[in-house]
Amino acid sequence: MREATELESTVLGVVWLRGPCTAYVVRQEFLSSTSSHWSGSAGSIYPLLRRLEEAGLIRSREHNWGRGAKKEFSITPKGLKSLQAWVGPALPEWTAAPTFDPVRTRLSFLGVLPPKERKHFLQQAQRNLDAEIARAREAIEEFDREGDPYEHLVFLGTLYELEGRRKWLGDVTKRLAAAPRKSRKRASGG
Repeated sequence: MREATELESTVLGVVWLRGPCTAYVVRQEFLSSTSSHWSGSAGSIYPLLRRLEEAGLIRSREHNWGRGAKKEFSITPKGLKSLQAWVGPALPEWTAAPTFDPVRTRLSFLGVLPPKERKHFLQQAQRNLDAEIARAREAIEEFDREGDPYEHLVFLGTLYELEGRRKWLGDVTKRLAAAPRKSRKRASGG
């Protein structure tokens, strides 16, 4: 098999962490993720599990379930080696790149809006972010640190990223309030 993609390796990691597990469990991990980057759609997860199984990275066992059957997936020794190689070391340099931020992308074009709508945009972005920060803090408080210390650290990373975005939005708001009101066209950088 060619080198696994980030999504394939993440699914492999979920099977290692939660396995033996069903495709439904894998989907739920993605659907409940703090990252908006991942899709938990059945159209992406089920075929991906099939590819990982065909590549010998996971195996399945069928169980009777009601009137039908369900598959439970577990990682193979080959899959474990692939997962270990993906986790690292060493990490590729691109892993330190800024994460996707739709607010930052839209900010490149904020000059297209009249001043009142720009202000509303920033207020809405801050409200949305504040709500997400509150959800992240609540999740951290409810999380079992002792039971899964690594996942707890993931939640902390999410919170710190959100708080950094909130600080940046505060700076943006202050700078735009102090800047001249004219709009100009320029190259995007989002």
